[in-house]
Amino acid sequence: MMMHMRTMTISLALALGGVLALACGDDPTDVGGTVGASGGADGTAGGSATMGGSNTADDGVADGSGGEGGCEAAETLCGQACFNLDNDEDHCGDCGFACADGVPCVAGVCGGDCPEGNVICGNDCVDVSNDPDHCGGCGDDCNGNETCVSGNCVEDCPVGAVQCGFQCVSTDSDPDHCGGCDAPCDGNQVCGGGACLDACPDGTIQCGDNGESCVDAATDPLNCGGCGDDCGPDQTCTAGNCTCAEGLQACGDAGCVDLQTDVDHCGECGNDCDGGETCTMGDCG
Repeated sequence: MMMHMRTMTISLALALGGVLALACGDDPTDVGGTVGASGGADGTAGGSATMGGSNTADDGVADGSGGEGGCEAAETLCGQACFNLDNDEDHCGDCGFACADGVPCVAGVCGGDCPEGNVICGNDCVDVSNDPDHCGGCGDDCNGNETCVSGNCVEDCPVGAVQCGFQCVSTDSDPDHCGGCDAPCDGNQVCGGGACLDACPDGTIQCGDNGESCVDAATDPLNCGGCGDDCGPDQTCTAGNCTCAEGLQACGDAGCVDLQTDVDHCGECGNDCDGGETCTMGDCG
């Protein structure tokens, strides 16, 4: 009997505690707790009280405040870090778009403050007046046997000829460049041996529209063996024949090449080195 009364007392106390908590405005579920009482049909009273709770935090997840992915307003999330695409040289204008070494990123453009006279080609500052890969404009590349002069691709001159402006001339016989570029002879003179003369010297032939060029056809690279027979780049005129200059070898359509350094003709014509290799002293490595 005493045990039965004690059990009922505990059950009533627990029930009363729950009522008081509700009356005070507390929600037991706020702390993950439950309070309950139960009574059996056989007249016994029983009760149980359980309390529990869990708290979770989304650690390390950006909430997007400020800029993208939690970055500052002026920044962009690239991978796991934030960058300002307007001035970051490794992420210039877009994630992962890196400027070349020494080229700054300005307003999202590599080389935005290139030196005067240069222009931006890709992410490089380029002088289009003399760059053979961007001659006169970005992407306008010259052929392998051409040089970029004042934004124009000009074929390389044969040995013994001189580049005056956009053309190769023989200063020994050219009346407009007699002895040097832009050194014209008078209208009634001829040019021979690099000097303006009244008549061509012996041993020369007269070439040009009016015979104003006195040419030594045995050595003149632009009139080799005859008027107008010019040699190609890296060739020289010897005894009236165009041959490769000293140290170079003729390799078919490739022209005259240096077998000591040419990666397509290393050591011998047609022997090309593998990608990434260089040719040194005629050996790929």
